[in-house]
Amino acid sequence: MPDLNNLFDAFYTRFVLKDFFGKIIPGLLLLFASAVLLLPSNNIMSDLGKIPVWGWLIIYGFGWIVGFAIQALGEITHLITYSPNVDKNILIWMVDNKLRFKFNEVAVPYEKQYIERMSIIKESCGNAYVALLGFILLLFLSKFKILWACNLEGIRLSCVLVELTCIALFLCHMHFEHVYRHYVVIFNVLSEKKGFEDDVKSLKDRLDKYKKTSVFKKFLTYVPAYVFLLVSLFICVAYLYKSYISPLIQ
Repeated sequence: MPDLNNLFDAFYTRFVLKDFFGKIIPGLLLLFASAVLLLPSNNIMSDLGKIPVWGWLIIYGFGWIVGFAIQALGEITHLITYSPNVDKNILIWMVDNKLRFKFNEVAVPYEKQYIERMSIIKESCGNAYVALLGFILLLFLSKFKILWACNLEGIRLSCVLVELTCIALFLCHMHFEHVYRHYVVIFNVLSEKKGFEDDVKSLKDRLDKYKKTSVFKKFLTYVPAYVFLLVSLFICVAYLYKSYISPLIQ
C-alpha cells in the first residue's frame, strides 16, 4: 500500500498526469481529428491498429508537442488562462511562482496533492476545449457542402456538431472555474499561516476581481462555440423545413 501511495505521489509531483491529460490527450485529439477528416482512408481505425509500438511512442511524443501548441494558441487568444490575472499583468507569472513556492513551504502533503489535482483539471479542460474548437472548425470546413445540402447526412452531422459544441462549452466552464478554485486553495492555506499577510491580501483582491469579471470573460470565450452551435441549429431547422414543412406548404 505505501508503494501505491508513492506511485500516485510521483504521478502528481513529477507532472506525469498533467503532461498526459493536459498535453498528450488534447494533442492526440486534434491529430486524430485531422487524420479522420483529411486522410483518404475509409477505415481509419483499422489503419491505427496496424501501427507498431514504436510508432505509437512517436505519435504520443508528437501529441505532447502539439499540446503545447494548443496551449500557446489558447493563451495568445485568451481562450484559456492559468491564473486570476484580471489586470493583464505580463509579469504575473513571477508573482504566482512566488505564491506556489510559499504554498509548498507550509502546505501538508495532502494539500499539495489537492492543489496539483486542481492544476491538472484546469489545464486538461482548457487545452481539451481549445482542441475541440479546432476539431469543430475542421469538421465544419471539410463537411460544409454536406451541411449546406440539408439532407439526412447533414442533419446527423449537425447533431455531432451540437454535441461537440456543448462538450466544449462545459469544458470551458470547468477550466475557468478551476482557475478560481486553484487559487482559493492557496489563499485558504496561506491565510491560516503567519507572515503571509501581504500575499493573502493581494491574492484576495485578485480573486474578487476575477470572480466579478469571470462571467463576462467566459461569455466572450464562449462566442466561437456559440457560433458553431447556432450554425448547427440553423442547419437542423433548414433540414426540417426543407423535408417536412415545405412539402406541406406546396
